[in-house]
Amino acid sequence: MAAGAIARRLLADCAGIEVLGWVSRIHDVVADVDTGAVTRSKVEADATRCPDPVAATAMAEAISAARSDGDSLGGIVTCVARNVPVGLGAPVFDRLEADLAKGMLSLPAAKGFDVGSGSIPLATIASSQDTVTVDNVAASLEARGRHDPCVLPRAVPMVEAMALVVLADHWLRQRAVDVLPN
Repeated sequence: MAAGAIARRLLADCAGIEVLGWVSRIHDVVADVDTGAVTRSKVEADATRCPDPVAATAMAEAISAARSDGDSLGGIVTCVARNVPVGLGAPVFDRLEADLAKGMLSLPAAKGFDVGSGSIPLATIASSQDTVTVDNVAASLEARGRHDPCVLPRAVPMVEAMALVVLADHWLRQRAVDVLPN
């Protein structure tokens, strides 16, 4: 998170890059958000970090119901990066999209990464689940410890921070190449 805050300042001040994330879906509740017009103040206006007030209310209700049931909900965190310069990243082995995917998939509870359309990350749930042992014997699995009924609102700052760190890394690499003598 601290590295993300530093990267946010660096990218905004030096390159005009802005990164903004929000919860766009929790379970079957989908937000209606204009990705070009959404602002940080709209995202932070609700604890769900969903800038659509109607969807945010429904998401909060779904999270509350999941908590009561000892269940967990997946969803989608959408993140946009604005004013990213063309050509940022390397063409093959250090592609920006690949490094963003690697960074995002290293976050806890992340189960997917898409450029464009999203997917649903699933979290651990507290209720008992049917499974089998390595010997193919029916068994029951119950998660222990603290588990959130929905991690998505808390994931938004982590997603933003990871995007900022990866973008700052690539931006600094590009700057280093630009200033090196031929």
